[in-house]
Amino acid sequence: MSETLMTSKWLVSRKHNFLYCPVEKVASTFWRRFLHQLEYTNPMRSPFDISAHHIYSLIDTNKSVYETKNQLAQLLHKSIKLLFVRDPFNRLFSAYVDKLLAPNPIFWRIWGVRAIQQFRSTPKGGQVKPACGDDVTFGEFVSLSVSPVGQLDHHVMRIVGLCSPCYVNYTIVGKMETFARDTGLLLRHLDINESDLHLDRMSDDVTKDAVEDSVLDAMSPTWMNKSLGCISKDDVIARIWRKLQVRGFISWRIDLQKAPENVRDINGALLTDLLKMAVLASTNRTELSIQKSQALLEAYSTLAENQFDSIRRVYNMDFKLFNYNSQPEELSPTRLAEVKHTGAFDWRKKWDLTSIL
Repeated sequence: MSETLMTSKWLVSRKHNFLYCPVEKVASTFWRRFLHQLEYTNPMRSPFDISAHHIYSLIDTNKSVYETKNQLAQLLHKSIKLLFVRDPFNRLFSAYVDKLLAPNPIFWRIWGVRAIQQFRSTPKGGQVKPACGDDVTFGEFVSLSVSPVGQLDHHVMRIVGLCSPCYVNYTIVGKMETFARDTGLLLRHLDINESDLHLDRMSDDVTKDAVEDSVLDAMSPTWMNKSLGCISKDDVIARIWRKLQVRGFISWRIDLQKAPENVRDINGALLTDLLKMAVLASTNRTELSIQKSQALLEAYSTLAENQFDSIRRVYNMDFKLFNYNSQPEELSPTRLAEVKHTGAFDWRKKWDLTSIL
């Protein structure tokens, strides 16, 4: 059994008999922070008290699972085991927005260049030259993700391959779609008071995290220098802004007001302040939800039917085991053919949703 399980990716608190299998794009950063606070604070403090940027360096090797076969059986038997899952369609879309729509020269190189080389049609009389990968489309990304090579990347790998739910009897299989409820269930298993974790402020903490995380790496000198080899600083800022609009944090009605001559003066701290002010001004929750859904529909409306077939085939067991609909009505060919394109991913232009509201 131990040969079947990717145990080195699991995280464990032996003190609390708690084991977690991380799934990228399913709140894995939150749960890494949760495990750290569970292990090192008493009473347990909020996971958001630790920077998302620093948690990966704080998780030490003692939190990983390198047990022998017999030790592993004992660990699995006595531990509260947690797995969080997400609808495969939403997980793929989230990965694209977070890693490729956002200014991310690392994943442009890892995913973007490869996807363009393998799946972009060669122009007549020419060759595809993906210098940066920054213009990779959602369709090209999906084609890479469902390929054998793409499935080696944990950000898009099937959850059944990552966490082996057919072999491990998880105590709690939570869902991204019912995150608060399922987190509360885990806390009761661990005998943790919800008030200690300040879950009542989670929405505000998530928003603050999203803004700061979007800026920190993208505006750092290292990433900025790499990005500037592909796009302008103005474009870097515009892509950060659009990412937060697509995720439903900033209203489509609010534009980033900046004079081109002042772009060079915008640093990470100033941009963070501008983004936070925009978030505070984005008060229409209904419209924020609509724009999130609209962006997803526009992305999936660009796919060919055989790409949907590939998603259903590759993530078949994720759909079945976790009770997700592999053929949702909103992603049917008929419904997608009716989707109005508002320019959700044309980040150089102001997003205009007046045609659908």
